[in-house]
Amino acid sequence: MVMALIPHIFLQILWFVGIILQTAKGEQLLHSVAGEVGRGNYTYYSLMYEGPIVLYLHTSSGDADLYVSQEVARPTYEPDNNDLQSTTCGLDTVFIPSSFKRPVGIGVYGHVSHEKSAYLLEVFYSDEDEDAIFGSYRDYSDDDLENTGGKSFREKSNHPESRYNKDSDVDDEGESFFWTVIWSVFDILLEVVISHGICTKIQKQLEISRKKNEQNKNTTSDLKLPATRQTLQMLD
Repeated sequence: MVMALIPHIFLQILWFVGIILQTAKGEQLLHSVAGEVGRGNYTYYSLMYEGPIVLYLHTSSGDADLYVSQEVARPTYEPDNNDLQSTTCGLDTVFIPSSFKRPVGIGVYGHVSHEKSAYLLEVFYSDEDEDAIFGSYRDYSDDDLENTGGKSFREKSNHPESRYNKDSDVDDEGESFFWTVIWSVFDILLEVVISHGICTKIQKQLEISRKKNEQNKNTTSDLKLPATRQTLQMLD
């Protein structure tokens, strides 16, 4: 029972950590949805929110990928059928500029390497300047750009360096905060595992007690009680 709840708990932890980290980055959560997608299948969403949007796809089990299009309602992994994509084995991130036509089609794809993939899709409104967001990707390789925003990042790669790279002290503080959150999550997961072990021991003890009670009932069932004892009623 407890083990069955762990994936759900993990998604809740991801959602909580995501809100903390994205709020620190100046992003506001607009919507979040958890789901499952089968091998080789898609789950589609339609984005109506205006302005610069950042999508985060957390995969708790399996491998889910993210595809986005401003032209196609049901984007796929085919090159002509999506504008942006993120196909990593971990956290998938796609930035949708405000210039994209609405509604924006979003497809979550279940990789064929897993029978099912469980995910959490988050939609954030970005308070940061779009040029600054694009600039944070300027040093990426072409392959990295395909996985974190596609051609739109390359189109903006000539913009001045963003303020994210101007202050190393801010970066150090952000990294320290990030690891603090990670260790907190690890501590929570450890408590869940320990609790599961304790619950298992308790269940075993209860099962042993139940069997002993059944044995005691069986040994007394053949005894003949006096007639006066049989008419006794339980008092409230």
